[in-house]
Amino acid sequence: MFRYDRLLAYLSPVLMLSCAAPGPASKAGDEKPLEHPRMMEFKMANYEGARLAYSLEGRRADLLERQETALIDAPLLKIYQQETQGKLLAEARGASGTLDLATKNIVLEGSVVYHVIPREQRLNTSKLIYRTAEHEMEVPEGTGYTLRTPQGTVDGSGLVAKEDLTQ
Repeated sequence: MFRYDRLLAYLSPVLMLSCAAPGPASKAGDEKPLEHPRMMEFKMANYEGARLAYSLEGRRADLLERQETALIDAPLLKIYQQETQGKLLAEARGASGTLDLATKNIVLEGSVVYHVIPREQRLNTSKLIYRTAEHEMEVPEGTGYTLRTPQGTVDGSGLVAKEDLTQ
């Protein structure tokens, strides 16, 4: 049986904004019931004091309690500026994602697009790691990326940068 109190304990101090009731007990054509809780229309937000730091949403999230992980389908990550309350800094989308419930780090995979809005930069890659505590993102070594900026396009492999793609 799914226990929301356990989920909230894992996600503290992350605030759940919206979460529909768990989905069906089994997938279409699958005889086995799900062995983990499933949340449809997953949405969450993380605050640093009164400031919204980032939000994460997806079509659904599967909570793997033993691994302290949530698997997110079609994740959308929104990162907000540290200097200006409520102003969007970057958006990232992927086909799938993983939320580490202990560290709150987020991994996006599958045709990832990371868009830094004020700088008009767009990074395309197959895997992106967002380290929430450090406010930085990483494209793992050996993973290719294309960065489009107003000044031109750069192709590379492996990258660690601040969330606004500086440093």
